[in-house]
Amino acid sequence: MRDRLSLLVRLSSYAVILFGYLSLASVRGYGVVMLAPPLLFFLLAPVGERLEAHHAWYRNLKLAACITYGCFIPLSVIQLGLMNAVIALVIFIQGYLLAGPKSEKIYFQLYLMSFFLLLAAVVQSPEPAIALVLAGYIVSVIWAFTSLRIHADRAGAGRFKAMLVVVRDGKKDLRAGNVFDAGLFFALLLLSVSAVALTVVLFMAIPR
Repeated sequence: MRDRLSLLVRLSSYAVILFGYLSLASVRGYGVVMLAPPLLFFLLAPVGERLEAHHAWYRNLKLAACITYGCFIPLSVIQLGLMNAVIALVIFIQGYLLAGPKSEKIYFQLYLMSFFLLLAAVVQSPEPAIALVLAGYIVSVIWAFTSLRIHADRAGAGRFKAMLVVVRDGKKDLRAGNVFDAGLFFALLLLSVSAVALTVVLFMAIPR
């Protein structure tokens, strides 16, 4: 169960990150080239996790990359402009975080960086496809936050354990239950549909 939940956390989190870049891809000045960084990050993330867990030189390499990029920030503002420099910084931060072990805090930081990319796209007059991206982003955020919260609680010191009552030979027996059952699945599905519908209503109602 924990392995499946970990996989759900990873996939839903990757979806949140990907939709951030898809929002940038909907801006005419960027295009589909913005999909290259997340795909590269996703492919290299498992390798980075293993290297950081077993090799000190990899951690030193990441530290050196941070220092080098920090020195590059003023030049990036001059060469790329403030908006593009901020976007480049956010992409670097996401790549840095994805290249190491993932904790609950790291996932929250990844979600925040993805939200910054979404904001950067919205303020630059994106194509109409941004509507689909926003819908996907909302749904993926709901699933990512929920699965991450459940995973973090189950990983704690027994703080969150669903128990299933099994009756056998007239006696009640407690067994570990499935937290992510059909009830929670349909509740999240309903919440996702409601959130998208509310977003559409607000988008249509607010004058532009």
